[in-house]
Amino acid sequence: MEWHIGDDTDARRLRAQRRYFGIAEVTPKAADAITIAKGFGKDAAETTAALLAKPFTVHIRFRKALGDGKHLRIYAFVETTDGTDLAAELVKQGAARAFGIFDDDPQERSAAEYEKALVDLELQAAKRRLAWHLVQNQLGQAARRAGGATQGR
Repeated sequence: MEWHIGDDTDARRLRAQRRYFGIAEVTPKAADAITIAKGFGKDAAETTAALLAKPFTVHIRFRKALGDGKHLRIYAFVETTDGTDLAAELVKQGAARAFGIFDDDPQERSAAEYEKALVDLELQAAKRRLAWHLVQNQLGQAARRAGGATQGR
């Protein structure tokens, strides 16, 4: 989740993420939704910093960018000191979502297998109502207590 908004692209990304995580649906005030979204982004950044406080390894893959043979796409996979995949851990904790373009991971899982593994972790986090998924439940309860109707996702 974006929490440092520096340009129109960041602002668009934050709006999209607010919609994706249901924040925009449960609070009618854009300013409130932005504050909540930035708070989750800050929490995710702090979680990442804690996971990377010890030495870590970055695995890099270079691939041709689709539709543009002149440029390479760079994929980076970060592994913590204990061998944990950073992306998987963040998704598992509810601090990130499984979204984007995938490539074969360092354990040689195909891009499709890696994406499926991350999506499965995201669904498990949602089931346990972790981080991103918790906001919708909390805001929905607050709206019901205040007498407002909230549509869940």
